[in-house]
Amino acid sequence: MQPARVLVLGMLNHRGPMHGYEIRRRAEFMNVEEWGGVKVGSLYAAIRRMAIEGLIREERTERAGRFPARTVYSITPAGQDELGVILERCLRTVVIDSDPFGVALTASFGPFLMGLPAVVEERERVLQASLAALVERRERLDAAGQLRMRARATFLHTQLRIETELRFHAELAEMLPDLLAEGPAPQTPRDHVTHPEQVLQASGPGGDEDGTEGWRPRSPDGARSTLAADNLAAPHRGLDDAVEVGYVRGQEEVR
Repeated sequence: MQPARVLVLGMLNHRGPMHGYEIRRRAEFMNVEEWGGVKVGSLYAAIRRMAIEGLIREERTERAGRFPARTVYSITPAGQDELGVILERCLRTVVIDSDPFGVALTASFGPFLMGLPAVVEERERVLQASLAALVERRERLDAAGQLRMRARATFLHTQLRIETELRFHAELAEMLPDLLAEGPAPQTPRDHVTHPEQVLQASGPGGDEDGTEGWRPRSPDGARSTLAADNLAAPHRGLDDAVEVGYVRGQEEVR
């Protein structure tokens, strides 16, 4: 998505010529690392790359007092074209970030499972602190008259994502007794393990009585696999449900 490019090109396009340090300071003031996925420390490298590519150009060098000389950049016509392309892509692309917590939860065992209640509590504290800091910053900027409608929408976007995470953690805390009481997953018999080509082989057009519309894995001899098609389709249905029921309520695109 190249968010650093969007940020730099967008600033130069809206505010006119700026030097790299000013761009960085504005990015820090906006706290863009928290909600925009932009690493402030990467901005200088992004500026140098875009200057080489002709997306921005050096206008002049400025020196204030004993501070080092700073190069002032402006956006070029090619940079404006690039900004338009990236904006179109970013505005239309829905991104659901992957979260290592889900993978770790699935793989947890023994002491890691027993420690989950404390882990969930700690994660909730971190999220609550992030939410409180976000709200405090938004209210402070609003009181100072520095919050435009686009910034309000961005703050709301991030706030709703954090609140959705908090709701998930509250529900997870209620699930923990059953989760901890659940035994280990049964091992899959060796004769049930199929080659990827077997799994990807559809049974042909038309629907089955189980509603999988012909999707059933076949064994090498063409017979139906004992691995239920519902088990293959369930993760995809679960993702659809998460997007439709859970994630959309919280917002995408929190960081």
